[in-house]
Amino acid sequence: MDVRKKSSIKNSINTMKAKYIYTLIAGLFFFGNVLAESAVAAEPVVKTVPNYARNFDLFIAFVILTGILLLAISMIAVNIKSLLSSDFYRDKLIAKKTAGQKDRDGSSSVLPLVILGVLVLSGNSAMALTFNPEEGGNGMPWLRVENSDLTLLLVLDIVLLFVFFYLRKLFTQLLSNIRAEKKEAEAKTTVASFKKINSVLTDSVPIEYEGSIMLEHEYDGIKELDNNLPPWWVVMFFITIIFAVAYLFHYHILKTGDLQLAEYNKEVKKADTEVQEYLAKMAMNVDETNATVMTGADDLAAGKTVFKNNCVVCHKEKGEGDIGPNLTDDYWLYTGDIKAMFGVIKKGTVNGMPEHASKLNPIQIQQVASYVRSLPYTEGKEPQGEKYVKEPVAAE
Repeated sequence: MDVRKKSSIKNSINTMKAKYIYTLIAGLFFFGNVLAESAVAAEPVVKTVPNYARNFDLFIAFVILTGILLLAISMIAVNIKSLLSSDFYRDKLIAKKTAGQKDRDGSSSVLPLVILGVLVLSGNSAMALTFNPEEGGNGMPWLRVENSDLTLLLVLDIVLLFVFFYLRKLFTQLLSNIRAEKKEAEAKTTVASFKKINSVLTDSVPIEYEGSIMLEHEYDGIKELDNNLPPWWVVMFFITIIFAVAYLFHYHILKTGDLQLAEYNKEVKKADTEVQEYLAKMAMNVDETNATVMTGADDLAAGKTVFKNNCVVCHKEKGEGDIGPNLTDDYWLYTGDIKAMFGVIKKGTVNGMPEHASKLNPIQIQQVASYVRSLPYTEGKEPQGEKYVKEPVAAE
């Protein structure tokens, strides 16, 4: 027995089960009506009046629950209809009709509506709402709800609840079938893509067709296949040839590029330039805390030029002093230490010495201070300040 016959038998069994269950439910409701009518006919003399106010509240609650269940069922039904109209199930239905199978689920889907109609039509005075509030007492202004009415609504809600869970399960199954189909299709696509990529990279022949590329000779029982070289290997081989030709023309024929030795010499020259720039930058990093006496001829000559341009007005050309003190004797107002001299020239003093930080860079200040220390004694303005013995400085 093939899979198609097994599926057909299974569908038939499920349809028969559904018919028997629905028929049993309809019979129970029918006999319930008969028993209710008999109870009404054999009504005793003493009549018990139900609590209609409480029944009315329960009735409203059951009606709201019924509406919620009907809304939920309708929403699930719409979703099921949407799933069944998808390409996945449309193709399956077409294949099923092509195979000659009939849809046996139609009667089972209509049967609940038939049962509901039987229940409604089989209603009688024992299960009917009455617009007669005289016997209801307080709290029942317009509708009298019997206990049997509540029983009917309770049974109806239970049936609707079963229908809801059944449709929910059906929706889940339909959705899982689509997801499984998508996963299977994605897996097939992945495998096909891998095979395609492998074929492009290796240009290999499928194993079932290897007999067509089998070479005639064999050695020690080993046969050889006449496989093509992998395309990626062939492409890389031609790229290396093109690169070698371009390298030869660029470095050796046209000489548009530097060989290793020339490139090394350029890098060394560039590094030397950077070192000199760094040293020049660090030379500017001089202040009154680290200034030293400069004894080089070039530095002293530069200091002399700075002195003539900025200091001769107050100290005369030889430093003998005029408005300012004599710079050639051993007496100093602010000590003759090179660091102190650097600070005086840079920041100025309260006695009229202007600042020169805005006019001179640190190297120039150090040069002019060193030049002042190198001046020989010249008779001029009287000594001022305290005597300072200059420390000997080694010549550069």
